[in-house]
Amino acid sequence: MVQIDRVASTLAARGAWVIPTLATSRAILDTFDHPDGAFALPEAVYFQHPLERAVWAFIIDNLYRPVPAPARVALRDDFERFQRPLTRALHEKGGKLLAGSDTIIPGLVPGFGLHRELAELVRAGSRPTRRSVRPRRGRSSTWASWTAPARSRSASGRT
Repeated sequence: MVQIDRVASTLAARGAWVIPTLATSRAILDTFDHPDGAFALPEAVYFQHPLERAVWAFIIDNLYRPVPAPARVALRDDFERFQRPLTRALHEKGGKLLAGSDTIIPGLVPGFGLHRELAELVRAGSRPTRRSVRPRRGRSSTWASWTAPARSRSASGRT
């Protein structure tokens, strides 16, 4: 835990933006438990094009199914003992978090994946406030920033 606190303090002090992608890790772990579960999610109805379904099937069959059980356990442990606690520590130290997800991952549909990421941030210990979650425009996309209320300021310095 000392290492997590040190890393979180350094990132927060330097003003680094971090995208934890907790929903991505959760989707991968869920696929380990239920390989075909991604196709049964309510939002999967929006992923009906044969090419999209084929990409998910290829990833599941060629990347997830071959992972041996001990490696799956290690990945789950890393998520619970490092990725989530680091995200919580970043939030507690006023770090800057961006909510985003990798929507090529089976089980993550554009738009729905962002909602899943925000829910994972709350599960990790972040507490959203009206001031702390707001859209931020990037070059080609919109991001939701997630910072602790005490440090919740726009680039211009206004809250």
